[in-house]
Amino acid sequence: MELGSAIVTARKRKDMLQKDLALKANIPASHLSLIEQGKTNVNIDTLEAISKALEIPVPVLFFMAMSKDDVPEAKRESYGIMSALINGLVENTFLTDPKK
Repeated sequence: MELGSAIVTARKRKDMLQKDLALKANIPASHLSLIEQGKTNVNIDTLEAISKALEIPVPVLFFMAMSKDDVPEAKRESYGIMSALINGLVENTFLTDPKK
């Protein structure tokens, strides 16, 4: 699970700089950098602050962080089908600016 990568993806899709997300989430930019690089674990309070700042629910960030390696081998085919559909939903609902 690559939670840091999911945060980076969401942040960039929303055209946010790291320092802007950190400010909006009320956390040090250096801490956000470590989270995004996967060099530190994130506690639930910080994750909720980041999630709120990105306007993306925590469970959606978790889904974005998943890869096929996080799924039991016997269920990977189903995951592949499901993830394509859910990724489209996430893109349209949480990552696309409706004003554009």
